Amino acid sequence: INNRVCFFFSLGVVRVFVLRARDLVKCDISLLGKGKSDPFVKVRVQGNEERKTKTMNNTTEPVWDEVG
Repeated sequence: INNRVCFFFSLGVVRVFVLRARDLVKCDISLLGKGKSDPFVKVRVQGNEERKTKTMNNTTEPVWDEVG
């Protein structure tokens, strides 16, 4: 994960850093009993602005390292 982030900040701008998640619940259970998850993050600002990260397939430890 990139720990060095540098931005010019503007008044009235919100920046959300989505880095990672840990120990997510395995939501999709197959017939073989193996679990997986396809996590993503949705962020909603003031009820009308919505952003979504990429979906990370087959993991309970996703790393996005995205800035939005």
